[in-house]
Amino acid sequence: MSLSTLSRAALVCLLLVISALVGLIYGPAIARYVADAQNSTTVDAEIDSRAIVYRLEQDKPVTFVFSQPVDQVRLLAQTAVGRQSRADPAGFVYTLEVRLFSGTGEEVLRQQFSLHSDAPDTVYATGENWRFFRNRPEMVAGMDDVVVAAPSPAVRAEWRLVDADPKILAVDIRVYERQPLLASNAITSFHRRSAEEQAKLAEANAFPPDMLTGEEIANITANMWRPLGPIGIAGRDYRPMVLYEGTRRPRRGEDGG
Repeated sequence: MSLSTLSRAALVCLLLVISALVGLIYGPAIARYVADAQNSTTVDAEIDSRAIVYRLEQDKPVTFVFSQPVDQVRLLAQTAVGRQSRADPAGFVYTLEVRLFSGTGEEVLRQQFSLHSDAPDTVYATGENWRFFRNRPEMVAGMDDVVVAAPSPAVRAEWRLVDADPKILAVDIRVYERQPLLASNAITSFHRRSAEEQAKLAEANAFPPDMLTGEEIANITANMWRPLGPIGIAGRDYRPMVLYEGTRRPRRGEDGG
C-alpha cells in the first residue's frame, strides 16, 4: 500500500471520528429541536375544533351581509402578538368600529368599542381552551365577545380596526347572526346534536338536557348564533385565517398552566 493511500485512509478515519464526536455531542439537541419543530402543535395542544377568522387591517373595513334583517350582531375578536409579549401583565388594548346599514343603504348605527385582551400566558393560566395558528409565529391573546344591538333592522355590517397597541401584530374577528329557526325546527335541530353539544347549549339552564321541556329547547336552540363570511374576494377584500382551539398541554420548563 502506498503512502498516499495510507494518508487518505487516515484522513477518512479522522473525519469519521470527528463526525461521531459531533453527533454524540450535538445529536440529541438537534433531534429534540427537529421533533419540537415538526410536532409543535401536537406537543402543545390537543386540537378540539377549528374556525375561520378574518384579519382586520387598519382603516380597511370588512363587510358582512346577513341572511335576513337582524336587530343584534355578535362579534368574537382576538389579538395576535409576538412571543416576546406572551407574558405582558398589562395585556393589550385595541379599538374596533362597527357600522350597521338598513336595506335601503341607510346607516342605522356607528359605534366604537375599546377592548382589552389578556396576554397569552394569562389566558393559559385560566384553564380556558388554547387558541392558536399552525405554522405561524404569532400567538393568540385573549378573546373578546361583543353583542351589538341595532336601533332598527340591519342587513349589512362593516367592521374596521381603528387603533391598536403597538405590541399587537393583528386583530382577527368572527361575526355571527341569530340562526333563524321555527320552534319545531329548533327542537329537531337540538335532538340531532351530540350529547356534548346539547349539554353546552343547556349549560345556562338549571336542568340538564334530558329534563328540558319542548319550549325550553326551542328557546335555547332558536337563539343560537350562526357564523357569517364576509363579502368580496379573499385576499383582496378580506384575509381568512384558520384558528385552532384545543386543550393545552404543559410544555417543558413551564409551571402550571
